[in-house]
Amino acid sequence: MLKRYLYGGIFALVFIGLIVIIILKRTDSIIPATLYEVIPEDAVIIIEQIEYDFFSNEFITENKIYRDLLKASGFSVRDSLMGIILKNISENEGLKKILNKERPGLSLHLIGKAKLMPVIYIDYSDYYSSKDFTNLFTAFLGDNTIINERRYEAETIYEASCREDHLPDNLSFACLKGIFLLSPSSLLIEESIRGMHSGKSYVSNQGFQRVRSTSGRNVYANTYLNYAILDQIFFPFVNHNYWSRLNCFTDFAGWGELDVDIRDDVIILNGMSCANDSVHQFLGSFTEQFPVKVQLTGIFPSNTFYFLHLGFDKKEEFYKRMLMYLAESGERVKFDEETDRIKRTYGLDPFRDLLEIVDDEIAWFSVEGSSDALTSKLFVIESKNGSLAKAKLHNWYQQYIHVNKFEPSSLIYQYKLDNQTSFDIYRLPDQFYEKQKAGKFFNRYYTIYDKYVLFGSNIESLSAVIYQNVLRKTLDRDPVFEEVSNYFSSRSNISIFIKPYFFLQNHSEILKNDIVTLINRSESFLRKMSGMVIQYSREGDMYYNNVTLKYTSYIKERALTAWESLLDTAAFIKPSLVTNHNTSEKEIFIQDAKNKIYLINGAGRILWSLPLEGPVMSEIYQIDFYKNNKLQF
Repeated sequence: MLKRYLYGGIFALVFIGLIVIIILKRTDSIIPATLYEVIPEDAVIIIEQIEYDFFSNEFITENKIYRDLLKASGFSVRDSLMGIILKNISENEGLKKILNKERPGLSLHLIGKAKLMPVIYIDYSDYYSSKDFTNLFTAFLGDNTIINERRYEAETIYEASCREDHLPDNLSFACLKGIFLLSPSSLLIEESIRGMHSGKSYVSNQGFQRVRSTSGRNVYANTYLNYAILDQIFFPFVNHNYWSRLNCFTDFAGWGELDVDIRDDVIILNGMSCANDSVHQFLGSFTEQFPVKVQLTGIFPSNTFYFLHLGFDKKEEFYKRMLMYLAESGERVKFDEETDRIKRTYGLDPFRDLLEIVDDEIAWFSVEGSSDALTSKLFVIESKNGSLAKAKLHNWYQQYIHVNKFEPSSLIYQYKLDNQTSFDIYRLPDQFYEKQKAGKFFNRYYTIYDKYVLFGSNIESLSAVIYQNVLRKTLDRDPVFEEVSNYFSSRSNISIFIKPYFFLQNHSEILKNDIVTLINRSESFLRKMSGMVIQYSREGDMYYNNVTLKYTSYIKERALTAWESLLDTAAFIKPSLVTNHNTSEKEIFIQDAKNKIYLINGAGRILWSLPLEGPVMSEIYQIDFYKNNKLQF
């Protein structure tokens, strides 16, 4: 009897155990994993909610930016392969249905030293079991594909050797709790499995979840930027010895989210970014700062291909947080040592002087024609008062002379625009904070134009900026920039403008040879890009950011002229060549569409202008009306 009870008890325990296992299995199968549980932790970029129907149809067949890129870059072969893949998907009703309804995801990862690899994610949990979806995808790969499977941490990884021309040679895939993972790298599939099993995922990443909570709906995709490792996205394109320059991305912010909107002539990304409160990142320097009006476009020359603009309404707070940022990046000690050296040597505190001078805008910019990315960059400060700026910087000049016994004239160069107009450009032999991050606020030469303080590495670049401003040929009047400015917020804390072709050409020395070759091959396409704008504006404890890439259907060449001048409106009569009776030099007489007449000298500077009641009806003649050897019109 005892034996019978013993067997009965064992049977009951086994039966109950089987029931529990079945229940757990069923529970496990009906509670699928989320995308953020299976993405490897080292994702540089994450894209979710990709609208497959738009990208597989309208975008690749009709979008002008994409079609022109294929023509210019020579990627038409890849486009044909993409077409074959999409055709095969369209013929697979099960796969097509899931891609259209569930919206796939994607993440990018650095493999090795400089290879970016994707992982594609598809949620099939509402439609198929893991076994059925595996069979569905295996059928999609075709009969010529050899598939092997192996176990990794109790999960099955499938490795496919593809013999179809339109598919990569090797693919790895797995089904994890309702999420299908596909990648050319089996290492990334393994990393996904390890992450899911360990419980470490983006679900618990506070910065990621903060920006994800702001993501938009009814957009073509949601993109997430992991700024901590965002420099890795450029490793495949930049020479290894220049990678250290990319750390401006890693200490910029924590996470950013961008909603994707694509039109025929413009790509628009907008969303929110956050800075890590426990680490003093650059974006965090604008905590408590309200966005300010961007006005320095009125000083940038019209041929500016890059600028970085910073705006702040509380400059002391900005300076304090910048010092915290320098401390976090390991440069505060060097900064303090250099500040002490300058005080001991010259009795100056240059950053304090700049703080007293500056209003609420500063910027760095580069112009076309400069060949070196490092030395071509200029720095400009909008001062509250031009006289105050002159007094402060003149004190620098006086202290240099006093301490080093320089001949005063050796530090001044006079840029002479014409016989009546000249500007002083000063040399700074002892460049402050050289080879430090703080050194970007200074340079070898400086000048003052109106209320603006300009720093540059050479006399020629500063002279060119002055000349363009005298002619009123500034970026805010440039028709190419005007196209981009329609997407440019008038107020921000950080604004970046880039003309892609000229920017890449200027930085070609840091790029890999095959990338330079690709840029040259794609010149016509890149030159049709009017510009890219990136802006950040504080909103509460986060930052609204927008990225816009404007495209046009034709290249706008700049006219090659002996001189140029900007009138208030379009010219109404043809220019007439006249003589200056004092210098015997030739000058230009012209009238615009609003009946204003102008006299312009050989440098292009407007000497005077005068409104008339109507248009000039005859040719322009000069006479000595008063018989005093002076000419009138």
